[in-house]
Amino acid sequence: MGPEAERPMGNIPKLYVGNLSDDVNEERLRSFFSKYGEITDTLVVRDRNDPSKSRGFGFVTFAEDVRFSALEKRTCETG
Repeated sequence: MGPEAERPMGNIPKLYVGNLSDDVNEERLRSFFSKYGEITDTLVVRDRNDPSKSRGFGFVTFAEDVRFSALEKRTCETG
């Protein structure tokens, strides 16, 4: 999975995570990214015609600002 930083409205840092494998779910995203800060929400975007199938990307929302520079353009393995 490869993260890219994104800043939505307000000061809540949200991270776009692309190239997710089919077996990555919200729990795995939270587990992997929690080492970078407190997480308030995770979302794996699903296919609307087949909700059991991931579309290969998702979002992680942190409770406070994190050092996105440490995450940008980094390829991660969630194990």
